[in-house]
Amino acid sequence: PAGTYPAAAVSDATYECRAADTASQALLDLMTEGGFDRLVVNPTIRREAVAPSPGPGDAFTAAFSMRLALPADLVDGVVGVGIDQVGLTDLTWTITPMAGVSGAPLVAHPPGQTIALVAGAPAVGQLGPVTGTFTRTSELGEPVAFRSDGLTLTIQVSLGAAPIDVKLACDPTAGNVLSATDEAGTPPPPPPPVEPPTAPPASPPPSGGPGAVGGPGGGGKPAGSHLPAVTSQATYECSITDPAVRSMIETLTRTPVDSLAVNPVLTMAAVSPSPAQGASFTATFSARLSLPSDIVDQVVGLGIAEATISDVEWAVHPEAGVTGEPILARPPAQQVTLAAGRPAGGDFGPFSGAFTRTSAVGEPVSFRFDALSVTIGVAAFGQDLSVPLRCTPVAGNVLTTVDQAGTAVLGRSLLPATGAGDATRQLVVLALALLAAGFVLSGADAPVRLRRRG
Repeated sequence: PAGTYPAAAVSDATYECRAADTASQALLDLMTEGGFDRLVVNPTIRREAVAPSPGPGDAFTAAFSMRLALPADLVDGVVGVGIDQVGLTDLTWTITPMAGVSGAPLVAHPPGQTIALVAGAPAVGQLGPVTGTFTRTSELGEPVAFRSDGLTLTIQVSLGAAPIDVKLACDPTAGNVLSATDEAGTPPPPPPPVEPPTAPPASPPPSGGPGAVGGPGGGGKPAGSHLPAVTSQATYECSITDPAVRSMIETLTRTPVDSLAVNPVLTMAAVSPSPAQGASFTATFSARLSLPSDIVDQVVGLGIAEATISDVEWAVHPEAGVTGEPILARPPAQQVTLAAGRPAGGDFGPFSGAFTRTSAVGEPVSFRFDALSVTIGVAAFGQDLSVPLRCTPVAGNVLTTVDQAGTAVLGRSLLPATGAGDATRQLVVLALALLAAGFVLSGADAPVRLRRRG
């Protein structure tokens, strides 16, 4: 009927990005500790309205776009080390018709672009609009749906005389279906195109005062503050809890079994906005536990190619500035492949709990990871062995975070647990290469931690 149209459809999608070739994988492995696996990103995808409504069997043109945003506080850190732009090239984006529509998938190649970075301003990039022709199969008033599929791209940044190209392949995991039905009237105009960033007018920093972070009256919740993510590399001492298993292993290996020191990476995700004093909030934690490559080499030398991590129990307690019941995490069992020359381990979490803040805004909030119980299962010496371990914290198991101004955008800390030094520059390059001027880290996957090179 005259005056109807399939409405625009918008969704905040979730994509997982991995290195698209061996060179990019090697570069990311070099800049991350323990090897790069994947990165979760959250672009906003959109299909524009179609006017007027096509009838069943009618061909029509649909336009799609993807918008990316890099927050101003992260741009400031990037600009601070001399990077003023990032390039997006070799873009391929696939969109597939689903319910109520037929046609070949749209394989679009949006033009490359260079995104300027200006201190104090967010950096926003947009892919598209890209268009394709399809045929409607649904009746008027029934949904028309499309699926945003894979995206590949190359991220280009330069730091001094060191250009870096990282090729990524991103696949959707949620929020990638665009569905809408016919509506009466005239569609509103599409959003304006992305404009180059301009520096905002300079303004003096806040002077404290009621409700300001760290200022008088800090028990309130200041607008735009958050508890930032925090990461620590802890030290735990692990020992076999079953004397019979310990004796059997010592007999089979002809080697005394002593305690083993491990260094799990513990993470608390950001909380945004900052909870006020007395307010409830949800805290989310994750951990990565890995064995060094030299120990893996010894295990592989015994003919063991994989291990099972099971019966995991790991408690997280409120420590300071917060009250609530401890979290007792019991993550599911997982298989770990062992390869000579590479560290091996598993990721635990995310796991969450509800707590109440007792400290004022601007004062620390701390949580404590306690002892870890875990069973390692391997096939060795012609039999299946289950080795129960109890790991006790020695250092680095308390995570403390203090409110910061701004909106939290990272689901975990990218910084090393202690110190920055030369790693700061590597951090910035990695952040740009992975965030692509707008891909925003989310969730509570294992943290990206940097190591020094040279």
